[in-house]
Order: sequence, then C-alpha cells, then structure tokens
Amino acid sequence: MQFFFAWVEPTDTTFGPSHHVFDVMVKSFSLAQQEGGFATLDVVVPNPRIGLLSPGRKQWAWFSVDTQISAYGIVPLFF
Repeated sequence: MQFFFAWVEPTDTTFGPSHHVFDVMVKSFSLAQQEGGFATLDVVVPNPRIGLLSPGRKQWAWFSVDTQISAYGIVPLFF
C-alpha cells in the first residue's frame, strides 16, 4: 500500500487528485479512536530542520492511501 500526505489550507476540505502527493515522507503512523471519542492520527516524519508549527507553514493535511483496487483508488483516511 502507498500512503500520501498533503499539506493543505484549513478550508481545503474536499479531497481530490491534487492531494495525491508526498509533501512529507511518512516513516510510520498510528490511527486510533476511543469509543465515543475523536479519531487521532500520530505521524512520524523526518525532521524538516524548520519548525513544523512555524508561522507561515500549513498546519492542516490530508492523509490518504492507494487501495490498489480500481473501484476505490486513492481514498482519504484523515483530514
């Protein structure tokens, strides 16, 4: 499976082909949800040598997977 990570604006809430990119190389991730709670995504990425939360950087992202099934294709997992 191939995973994609695209930095986006907070208003970019519609998933599309422009989000099928590797803005950050994801080393590992953990997607979890407690019953009745919100889902959380923990992502491990290489240090970009500038703060991930620095002013001017995008702080929202789409995380998606290529299912390799033609009927589904690339589907979003998390925003």
